[in-house]
Amino acid sequence: MTANQLNGFTGRLLAAPGDIADQVRFFSRLPVPDRFGNPQAMPAFERGAGVVPLAGLLIGLLPAFTLWLGLTLSLPPLSAAILAIIVQLFLTGALHEDGLADVLDGFWGGMTRERRLEIMKDSRVGSYGVLGLVASLILKTSLLAGLAESASPVMSPGIAALLYLAAFPVSRGPMVWLWHRLGNARASGLSHDAGRPDRLSALSAAGLSVAVGVIPIAFVTSGGAILGLILAFAVAFACASVARRKIGGQTGDVLGACQQCCELAYLLGLVMVL
Repeated sequence: MTANQLNGFTGRLLAAPGDIADQVRFFSRLPVPDRFGNPQAMPAFERGAGVVPLAGLLIGLLPAFTLWLGLTLSLPPLSAAILAIIVQLFLTGALHEDGLADVLDGFWGGMTRERRLEIMKDSRVGSYGVLGLVASLILKTSLLAGLAESASPVMSPGIAALLYLAAFPVSRGPMVWLWHRLGNARASGLSHDAGRPDRLSALSAAGLSVAVGVIPIAFVTSGGAILGLILAFAVAFACASVARRKIGGQTGDVLGACQQCCELAYLLGLVMVL
C-alpha cells in the first residue's frame, strides 16, 4: 500500500462517523443530531457509500426490536412480522419500495429506453408497480413470519430478530456494488447528482454485507447464511444486467429496487434452510 493510499484509507476511517450519520439521515427518517454530519449537504457518496451497510444496521434496529417485542409478547408470528414491516416502512419512508414500483412500471410498461425513463420519473404508480409492490410486501411478510415461526423451538425471539436485522446491511452492500458498477442512465436526477461510489467504497460495502451476513452461522445455521448471501449478490447481478439492457445504466429507482430484491433474497435463503 502506497503512502497516498494509506492516507486516503486513514481519512476514510476518520470520516466514517460523519458518513454513517449522513447515510442514516439520507436513507431514513431517523432524527440525526446536526452535530453529526451536515444535514444541509448531499452525502459524500463517492467515499461515504462504503458505510451504507452500517447505516442500514442502525435503521434496522427498531424494526428488529419490534419483531422481538411482538414475539416476546406471544403475538402470532404473522402479526409480529406485519408490525415490524410497518415500522420499517415508516422509518425509511418507503424510499426503496417506491423505487421498486417505479422500476416495474418503467421496465415493463415502456417499449423504448426513453419511454421507460419517462415512466419511472412519473410520480404516478401503474398496474405493474402496484402489483409488484403488493407481491413484494406479501412475500416479505410471509418470509419474516416464517423466520419468526422458527423462533420456537429452534431459536429464541432474540435470534429471530437478529437474523431479520442482518437483512438490512446485507441488502445494501450489493446495492452499492451495482451503483458503482453501472453508469447513470440519466444526465440529471438524484442518482446523477449524488455521484457514484468509488471502487474502495463498493468493496467496503460488499465486505461489510458479507461480514454481517455470516452472523447466522454463529447462532443457527451456516447453510442459511451462505445461501442468503449467494442469492442476494446473484440478484444484484441480475438487477444490473436487466437495468443495463432496459435503460443502459442505473437510477435512484434502480438502486431502490435492487435493495428490495436483495433483502427478499437473503430472507429467502435463511427461511429455506431453517
